[in-house]
Amino acid sequence: MDAAAAPHCSNRSSDAGSLPLSYPWLRLARLLPAVLLLGVLGASPVVTSSSVPAARFVFLTDFHADPFYGRSGAYSCNRVGAYPPLGWYGCDSPWALVNSTVSGAAAVVPQPSFVVMCGDLVRHGASLLPKEPPEDTVVGVIRGVAEVVAQAFPSLAWNSSGNGSGSGLVWVLGNNDLLGDYYLDLSPSSSFLRDVASSLSDVLSPEEQATVATGGYYSREMGPGLNLTVAVLNTIPYSPRHNPNTTTLDDPLGQFQWLQGILQAARQKARPVYIFGHIPPVQDTYSFRTMWVDKYITSYVSIVGQYRDVVAGQFFGHLHVEEFHTFPPELSMPTPILVGSAISPLFLNSPSFRIVDFDPGTAQVLDYSTYYTLLSNTSDTFPQHWSLLYSARANFSLSNLSSNSFRNLAKALALQPALFATFMQVYRPGYVGSLDPCDGVCRWKYMCALTELHQSGFQSCLLSYPSVPTLLSVLGLTTV
Repeated sequence: MDAAAAPHCSNRSSDAGSLPLSYPWLRLARLLPAVLLLGVLGASPVVTSSSVPAARFVFLTDFHADPFYGRSGAYSCNRVGAYPPLGWYGCDSPWALVNSTVSGAAAVVPQPSFVVMCGDLVRHGASLLPKEPPEDTVVGVIRGVAEVVAQAFPSLAWNSSGNGSGSGLVWVLGNNDLLGDYYLDLSPSSSFLRDVASSLSDVLSPEEQATVATGGYYSREMGPGLNLTVAVLNTIPYSPRHNPNTTTLDDPLGQFQWLQGILQAARQKARPVYIFGHIPPVQDTYSFRTMWVDKYITSYVSIVGQYRDVVAGQFFGHLHVEEFHTFPPELSMPTPILVGSAISPLFLNSPSFRIVDFDPGTAQVLDYSTYYTLLSNTSDTFPQHWSLLYSARANFSLSNLSSNSFRNLAKALALQPALFATFMQVYRPGYVGSLDPCDGVCRWKYMCALTELHQSGFQSCLLSYPSVPTLLSVLGLTTV
């Protein structure tokens, strides 16, 4: 994520204003039985799962490794006094924190089915990194993070000697993994992606390196024992902040056409697909801005909607928070967009990682759990203690992780202050900053951002706030 987009607080009641209790729908909400409000969470049918025991994968995102942590040249880290070796709030991650996080994940799940590095391996302000020595460059930091992960999960690494399975480490390109934030030259003459691809020999096969070298994206049929294909997207060209501007292109790098081909081939083989990308195609809940150019969101939604029988999961990072986003109900999209929080504590969150439980036969996502650690203001170098923050199903009483379940949860968050408070406790894991109060308008904004992918839909949702018919619709009721 870019630091400029991050606010100093999570909730903004002030920019939306507050509505008095004289508004009729708010009075009505206070009179409705609590059981009605709670009932929206259990409305989705349970998806059938096979009897195969659940498999697990590790989801790591937004490492933001800073080789200059604690010394001159560190990014935005103006701490007074000594720097704790395992990292500190307001700073990007030292190598010790990267190692601790990966080791913590390996302690929770020693033998995962696979491990995902979902982008932004490099610190913010990557353009200020030197060109020498190699280990401190952008490509050098990417290589360094990948090596840490490969060493923690050696059986999942790819290597030509055949010691690894060659299918267990998944890497995603982030907007800070570039020579300049969001800067990616899409011309064939650019050598940057070739340099990145060649640095990932522990992660990518030679065939995958060739694909990454030309477009930054690739696919893989996972194995062994998994009926699953992963499609890894390069989301940089879809951002409104992409430089140089390529918004005149309908399909930058031909990636949408490529994704359709991957999904079609998977359908023919009856293989479910997970889609991984760094920047999600959503309205963010930081500044309530769109993360993708609108026409690219439209293209993406059209493709995954066409292949909703194939797409079994969609996973992104970038936002440094724990959240979900749902598709329009008329699309009948069974899977939501799941966004994981960050390892970097730059925005005053505690470092975290996610473990995802899934069915290895159907690839249905069964649950996910997030672990975090509190940073110590000491010079100690002892191993950090990683604690379970929450699991999605238990924390929010979800019957399943379908898009409908999460859409119902988003509606309930808008109407139940106590449930919203529970959500905010995990939204930024171990947050050490201060939060503004979040009133009814504020909670409604969150709901709109979580349930509308397009800016136009988000704005329409906001305008519906003071409407009694809207409230009744949210609760599944009708006017008389």
